[in-house]
Amino acid sequence: ERRREVGVAEFRKCIASMQRHGVTEVIGNNHPSYDLKLTVACDNGKGAIVVQLTRAGNAVIGTTLGGNQLFDIDNASMNVQNLRSQIADALDASIKMFEGERELGDEEVVQNLSHITIKMEAKLHSPAPGDGSGRFIPSEVSVPWFCDCWAEAGGKSSGCRFILFENGIGDMIDLATGEPPPKGSLSIPGWEMA
Repeated sequence: ERRREVGVAEFRKCIASMQRHGVTEVIGNNHPSYDLKLTVACDNGKGAIVVQLTRAGNAVIGTTLGGNQLFDIDNASMNVQNLRSQIADALDASIKMFEGERELGDEEVVQNLSHITIKMEAKLHSPAPGDGSGRFIPSEVSVPWFCDCWAEAGGKSSGCRFILFENGIGDMIDLATGEPPPKGSLSIPGWEMA
């Protein structure tokens, strides 16, 4: 029962970090021998988030590709170094600014915000509700447990989606449904299963 409380608390932290960074979907890499420790977005808890910029008067507004507004900066500078600093402060994250594929230099001036994208490395919380024993927990036990903890943490109503990837087995499970995600429904590139 104590482990369940920790599991629910860990998923609540994950949901909060997803919402704070405007992330709506993550892949959690699970391996039965890792004692219920998940690695979110399969990159040690870091997810690259692309932010589009628009202007409203003197303000610069940043939204994710999914349409979530992340910031609104009044009197934003158009100098790349200053704007990067303003956006990084607003997001509390490390960012890079690009025009197309080219990263912008500090001394450049932004001419057209609609051509600029921000790539942010967001540190997402990776749930680790295990007891540290490292004992093997088979997927027929761990998957329903993860689904229950996700539901109790408010995952189903959070606007966030957590897909569990069973490393070594290759199965993917949407924690909200307990079923594989429908073909074509994943927004994270490169994770669609055949």
